[in-house]
Amino acid sequence: MDQGRCRHCGAGVTGKRTEYAAVATRLISLSLSSVEHTGPFNAHFVRDIGVAYLAAALGVGLAAWRTDWLMPAGSVALVFLGVHAGLHVIEWSHGHQAALHAGRVDHVGIYLPPLLLSFWMFFANRKKSHV
Repeated sequence: MDQGRCRHCGAGVTGKRTEYAAVATRLISLSLSSVEHTGPFNAHFVRDIGVAYLAAALGVGLAAWRTDWLMPAGSVALVFLGVHAGLHVIEWSHGHQAALHAGRVDHVGIYLPPLLLSFWMFFANRKKSHV
């Protein structure tokens, strides 16, 4: 890929596209009630979390598309989703301000995906072992 095209790939874009990405990340972070309790806004960190969720979604999508890939792709997705949810449980149990101010959107976006994926993987594996 040549330098000109590569410069416009992913998060490495410049100019107006960077401004749009910065505005979008700010809006996403402001939409969650707990974010203001995590410290000053950090666009890079918000994008990192977005990429991690995108990678997990890709793993879940692959698992849904090709059910024989459920265990490997689902396991990779579950690494981020499960550890992320676990960290939130630990912060909540220690009284961290962000965890104490988490709203419904935070709970649905953090706890529900790894739970659903775990159930899906468990029951699919159980069904496969009974066949």
